[in-house]
This record gives sequence, structure tokens and C-alpha cells, in this order.
Amino acid sequence: MDVTVVEENEGVLEFEVNDSVLPNVLASKMAKNNVDAFFYRPHPLLPGYRVHIESSNPRKDLSKAVGDVESDLKELTALFNKSLK
Repeated sequence: MDVTVVEENEGVLEFEVNDSVLPNVLASKMAKNNVDAFFYRPHPLLPGYRVHIESSNPRKDLSKAVGDVESDLKELTALFNKSLK
């Protein structure tokens, strides 16, 4: 997966990736944590999906969302492994 930072200013971080699943999950996690973040596709004919984050510390909020997703995946893996035994 390619990640490109499109914009980074004080209080704003926007990045683009070539897949829609992970950015959608990250934006949803941040929104649940009351962070102003959203996922969008800039143009339907061009590849790339973006996540726009506005907060006092967008890098920290993104890092927390990544950790939350990682934790969820570990929990899901454990549940699948348990049920498939």
C-alpha cells in the first residue's frame, strides 16, 4: 500500500492511499473518538482515496486510530482461531 501525505499544516493532516478499506476504517475510528476526520475519493476516474484529519494533534489521533484497528484485528483473529479449532 502506498501512502502519500497530501497536506500537513498545524492542525490538519491529509493523506492518500491506493486502497479504500483501511482509510475508511481509520476515518471511522477517529470519528468515533470525536476527531474531525473523514474519508473521500477526490475524483472517480483517478486512483486514490484520502483521509482528511483536523485536530489539535492529527498525527497523534491517527496513531491512536491505527493502534485501535490493530487491537481490533488481533481480537478478531483470536476469535476466529478459537471458533475454527
